[in-house]
Parts: sequence; structure tokens; C-alpha cells
Amino acid sequence: MSLFQWMVEQQERLGPEDELYVHVTGHGQIVQTKDEVEFIKKNGQKKVKRKWVKHFTIGDDHVDSIDFGKLYGNAPGEAVMLFDHCYGGEFARESARPTNVTVTQASKGSSFGSEFPNAWYDGIRSCDADRNQDGTVTVDEAKAHATEVMRSDGGSDMLYKLGLMRPAMYDQGGKASSTILKTCR
Repeated sequence: MSLFQWMVEQQERLGPEDELYVHVTGHGQIVQTKDEVEFIKKNGQKKVKRKWVKHFTIGDDHVDSIDFGKLYGNAPGEAVMLFDHCYGGEFARESARPTNVTVTQASKGSSFGSEFPNAWYDGIRSCDADRNQDGTVTVDEAKAHATEVMRSDGGSDMLYKLGLMRPAMYDQGGKASSTILKTCR
């Protein structure tokens, strides 16, 4: 069974009362497809190029951002998705829907290291991410905590300042401040 077939099977089990948490990690890359796209350059000249698609791989299997977005972007219940692989920003944008919140370690391009996801989970586990001290950790608090910790690391902060690794959150339904990841009390 392929990774994508397994994902389809799991998604079909979800109901409207279910809460889905997906963390995609591993290797992401951009590949050129056989599909061609015609576009017009600024000077009016027509040009045909091949499309580029982002996908992540696990072993020999891969899932592209468009298929992932169609599958989990339409999950029947609420969903939180964290992407920390290269080109995870594309996955976060493709999967963003009013019923979910997507977070990525790097809004575009490559992703380096594991400071962001480590800080995300540490902040949730320890409740250090509970910024407003209300006894819960929400998605937006976890993202803010992880970003702050990542930026306090010298190497990651340099990548951030250069625009190479900027965390991003896509929250079309305004759920980031109300989606609770952990109750601390």
C-alpha cells in the first residue's frame, strides 16, 4: 500500500466530531512535472514552461502538496497541521481551509534543523507556550513560542533574518486562538 493510499484510508475514517493533528516531517523537494503551463511574459512574448510541484518523501513513496491539500484540507472535523520539511510552506498553503489551522517552519523554500518543532512540542508539554496564563496552550501560542525559541538560537535567527526560514500560520477560519492543544491545569 502506498503512503497516499494509507492517508486516504485514514481520512475516510474521520467524522465531523473528530479532531485531526498531522505533523509532516522528513524530506521535501520540488520536482518538475510533464504538465506544461503557458504564460505571457511582461514583454508580451508567450512562453511554455513545465510545472513544478512540491512533494515530501518517505522511503520510495511521495505525496505532493496538491493531493495532500485536497485530502486533508477537506477533513470533516477540525484539524491542526504542522509542516517542518523543505517546501512545507506550500503544503501549509494548499491545505489551509476555514476548518483547520496549518503551521509551517519555513513559509517558502528549504527548512533547516529541528528547533521549531522541538520548541513547539516542548512549549506544549511544559505549558511554557501558555502566553496569556489561562491554563491552556492554543495553536497561535504554540507558534509564537516556537518562533521565539527558534529566533533565540543564533543559527536559526540568522536564517530568519535572511528570510530563508520564516515560520508561518494559515488560519482562514480564525481558529488559531481558540484551538486548544493542551490544558495545563
